[in-house]
Amino acid sequence: QVIAQRLPWRLKGLHPDSGSEFINEAGIAWCKHRHIELTRSRPHKKNDNCFIEQRNLVVVRKYVGYERYDCLEAVSAMNELYEFIRLYINFFQPTFKLQGKEKRVKTIDGKQATKPYKRIYDKPKTPYQRVLENKLIDCLAKDKLRLQYETLNPKILHDKIQLLTSKLERIQREQGYHF
Repeated sequence: QVIAQRLPWRLKGLHPDSGSEFINEAGIAWCKHRHIELTRSRPHKKNDNCFIEQRNLVVVRKYVGYERYDCLEAVSAMNELYEFIRLYINFFQPTFKLQGKEKRVKTIDGKQATKPYKRIYDKPKTPYQRVLENKLIDCLAKDKLRLQYETLNPKILHDKIQLLTSKLERIQREQGYHF
């Protein structure tokens, strides 16, 4: 619900993995009530959500790690941390986007190249830049994002992320977890 409210456009669909944290009676009812299409990944096909899983690694695991967080204080700190990470990543961290793959031809001596395909990427852009370039996104949504962008400072966001990451580690140590 929080994510749906933060989006500058209407949420049309969700495609989570097959976990019960999303695919359950409450989640299905929530989507039906809001006319949101709910699809799911195929069981035991971990690559169905490969782009999200990749983001889990480079975003969630980078800042939060693999630890188990099971106290309310840690949940509160994580929610605050995710708010700053969301802004920092979406507005200031460019990513490559795969445009396609090109099949490599055999070399002159007839040997196959070490990788059969060459990946072709576009220029790195932030998610914010990609939204601004998208012709399907409403101008009002773009204006809302531009106003938000003008209020942000990447240094302040980065420092706050560092502070909250340290706070989360401190909470875990106090709970008896060791890194």
